[in-house]
Amino acid sequence: MNRIIRDPCIQQPIEQRYHLLPKNENFRTFSINVEKIASVSRTSPTDLSDCDLTAFPIGIFLSLKNVSGNISSISLANNELKSLPGKFFTTFQNLEDLDLEGNLLQKLPVEVGLLPKLKKINLSRNKFEVFPGELTKLQGMESINLEGNQIKDIPLDELKKMPQLSSVNVKMNPVHKECLNLSDVKFEFAL
Repeated sequence: MNRIIRDPCIQQPIEQRYHLLPKNENFRTFSINVEKIASVSRTSPTDLSDCDLTAFPIGIFLSLKNVSGNISSISLANNELKSLPGKFFTTFQNLEDLDLEGNLLQKLPVEVGLLPKLKKINLSRNKFEVFPGELTKLQGMESINLEGNQIKDIPLDELKKMPQLSSVNVKMNPVHKECLNLSDVKFEFAL
């Protein structure tokens, strides 16, 4: 398990640096521009992609707690995340767009169902073997991308009940196509 420690030696007014201290006690450092994030608009994405994160740092929750309601888009693409804590989804309740492409995720916590404004989620190139059923509870969801996972079964009946859904991408998955009845699907379904 990683621990977050704030480096008290760095005296930078704009940046706060956090160190991830993994089990093997080797340091990883990344920076976030807190001033930039604090002035984030509802259309600006919060980009934490390509940071080699293996977990969502507690320090980020602390840095963003006063502005979390302003954040509607987060990219954590191309990291090494194996999971996201439920606190992530309860902290960023105004998320509309979540990009988790290129991680090591196998499942989502049930708290993802607490994001009523989530419209678009990118879970491509992860390790999902089962379609994340929590997503079918999100009635405002418009786009689900699960390309390049290991999903065999798609809950098509549940997806058909989602009124805003316009596209589902499950390309490059070993989907049991013979079990799918696509006759009355009203959204774009990419196999």
